[in-house]
Amino acid sequence: MLRRRRAVIALLAVILLGPASAFAQQESATITGEVRDASGAVVPNAAVTVTNIDTNITVATVTNDRGAYTVPNL
Repeated sequence: MLRRRRAVIALLAVILLGPASAFAQQESATITGEVRDASGAVVPNAAVTVTNIDTNITVATVTNDRGAYTVPNL
């Protein structure tokens, strides 16, 4: 009886928690970085372009005042 109860509880846990883990998987990425010149100083307002070589889709952004950039949802 105890063995069957544990099996039922385990099955219910898989049924209830299984879909939640499936939704947690994402197929996107974020690139972050910093642009610096040859002397090592940050470059504010620099244009940054990311290109997916498989689809040829490009996403452009500009660095902030600290030379940092983020390109989300790739």
